[in-house]
Amino acid sequence: MWRKFFGFFRRKGTPPKRDSEQEVLEELRAIKKLARKHGALLDKMREEFLDQNERKLYRELDPLLDFADAFFYFARSLHESGDLSPQRRQALEMVWEKLDGVLASSGIQMVRQRNVPFDERLHEAIENMSPGKLKLQVLDMVQAGYTCNGRVVRAARVIVGNDGSNSDDGDIYESETEDVTRHAENNLRD
Repeated sequence: MWRKFFGFFRRKGTPPKRDSEQEVLEELRAIKKLARKHGALLDKMREEFLDQNERKLYRELDPLLDFADAFFYFARSLHESGDLSPQRRQALEMVWEKLDGVLASSGIQMVRQRNVPFDERLHEAIENMSPGKLKLQVLDMVQAGYTCNGRVVRAARVIVGNDGSNSDDGDIYESETEDVTRHAENNLRD
């Protein structure tokens, strides 16, 4: 009777027997494989979600970007006409500052400066005035570009070359983009 009693405890307290260690290892491998698949699916879903949100943000910002483009072309035409008095230049610069502030509040920076080093991440060269040169500069801005939170939304379309001078004359309708370049470079590294 005591044997049955103690035998009962021994059987109850021992863990259930596994078929074999090999089956356990294969089951663990299958779980690891499934976990990797789930991780890959979650990464893909995350990327799709971020892309979808980014596209939605760009659609919402389209009217603002259209206005900024229109003002860029307007300022460019005023500048090219050569009929800009100092008061008009000052007024134009004040409007640029306001527009830059509105764009910055949405996380957008406009790439529109001339006489800066050519950066293939921020600029799209549509014409090269100095073929064969290694260090190119933006000589003229055909279409402004935009970055949003450090990511390039649209590259600026530019004419590049090497004019040999560092003159800043005629850059009335452009603003500083060195911080845009630095910000974009930092985000591209991340």
